[in-house]
Amino acid sequence: MDNQLEIGNVSNVVAEYLKERPVGAILINGKWGSGKTHFWKNHLSDLVKKNKLIPVYVSLNGINSIKDLEQQTIIAFVDCLPGKFLKKLFNPILNSLDVASEKYIGRSLGEVIKGLGLHHMPMEKCVICFDDLERCKLPIAESLGFINRFLEHQYLKTIIMADESEIPQTEVEEYNKKKEKVISRVLGFEVDIPEIITILSQTRKGHTPSEKLLNEHKNFITDFLQEYQEKNLRVLMFWTYILDRIAPEVLSIQEKDYQQEI
Repeated sequence: MDNQLEIGNVSNVVAEYLKERPVGAILINGKWGSGKTHFWKNHLSDLVKKNKLIPVYVSLNGINSIKDLEQQTIIAFVDCLPGKFLKKLFNPILNSLDVASEKYIGRSLGEVIKGLGLHHMPMEKCVICFDDLERCKLPIAESLGFINRFLEHQYLKTIIMADESEIPQTEVEEYNKKKEKVISRVLGFEVDIPEIITILSQTRKGHTPSEKLLNEHKNFITDFLQEYQEKNLRVLMFWTYILDRIAPEVLSIQEKDYQQEI
């Protein structure tokens, strides 16, 4: 396993992976709340698009059967595919039903999806992210076995996100056996505190009072988080929403030290 990597280094590894024929999945391993999902949705998915590929995202959280996993994966593909792929995908099924494509899709997309299988999906153009591996209710060997089907036979570029420390002890041995066959590289993921401050500032862009507070007290906030080693992005995002509510009142206070204390 790689040591904890900076965001830029993880991006570089993924960028190289996107150019190759995959021999396995990449696992991005980080603590709950470390920002893995945010990293996919706000950075890696853009990297995928820059490589003229289609990002597809599936959360495994709470899925308890292979049937549900397959259905969620199909829906994720359909949700992400551009119109030209959807037309190519749906027309054979719609023609067999002898129904006009536009009318049928508009009225009953769910019924069309039921007629699809994952083998219909244009996987050579896609990169899929399976998030929350440790939160899947399926035995972990089954989850990885499902993912491996498409790696082995369709060469689907695959990124898995997990917190390996949360995998149940009863499944760790089986997980390690299956992992060797499915995952080619494990990247340790941790966002450092200066990067977290940058992310928080970006999320508040346009929220003028809280954005101003973050910018004015950036060094103080950074030092405070360093002191307590608070790196849970989920917690800190919630903190910024509270900051939005109190920021106008805080800014009305003239003393900067008092602002910082609040």
